[in-house]
Amino acid sequence: MPTNERVAFIDESGDVVLDPIDPQFPVFVLAICVFQRASYETLVVPRFQELKRRYFGREDVVFHERDIRQRRGVFTSIGGEARREQLMLDLTRALEESPFTVVAAVARKNDLVARQPFDHDLYQVCLRTGLYQVFEYLHNETPRPLPIDVIAESRGRKEDRQLKQAFDEFQRPLGATSAQVPGFELSFAGKTAGHIGLEIADLVAYPIARHVLGRPQQRDPFRLIERKMYRGPNGSVDGYGLVTIGGG
Repeated sequence: MPTNERVAFIDESGDVVLDPIDPQFPVFVLAICVFQRASYETLVVPRFQELKRRYFGREDVVFHERDIRQRRGVFTSIGGEARREQLMLDLTRALEESPFTVVAAVARKNDLVARQPFDHDLYQVCLRTGLYQVFEYLHNETPRPLPIDVIAESRGRKEDRQLKQAFDEFQRPLGATSAQVPGFELSFAGKTAGHIGLEIADLVAYPIARHVLGRPQQRDPFRLIERKMYRGPNGSVDGYGLVTIGGG
């Protein structure tokens, strides 16, 4: 794993297909979770590893939002409803107490295709939008933001190559206009690679999508996530930590 003093993890909810658009889930969310490396390694990772050992007896379990929600794999049965409920409470508490900042780019797919033909790669558009907000967040936090490692979930050799190209193109115009642009270093990893940050990004992406769709979940986790989002000078997350593409 790279060693810059900040690290960001990227994961998504939904798909990038625009024809046809899934009427039940017409959004795509790219969630970026930004950590200080020191607190990530000394506080966040041990906290989640301890949860895995406590409930499953090992650390190679992946906290995958869909598996948890649909009770698949190791989450099918973990000792009855009372123990499952306690796991959810402990997982929520771990997320709440972990220091990180969330930036999410959300594409409303119906709005995108209704306005004009949309022939761009939706993942790349959301990536560029989200990374620009990360840049703004770092730039506003300190006049000379430190470089940041960006770790995205691997989507396949072709997709990763295209994403790396888009990532490199994202930095060129910023680098040409500002000497204070942090160096963004991109790498890829699968969910089973053991990056707790990827699991956290996965856990926050789906609740953001539900919020944008106006379908809050029971004990809506978006309220917790919203408190961790990058905020503008007016205190709002809209247009800062939560950027919508294709509609208001």
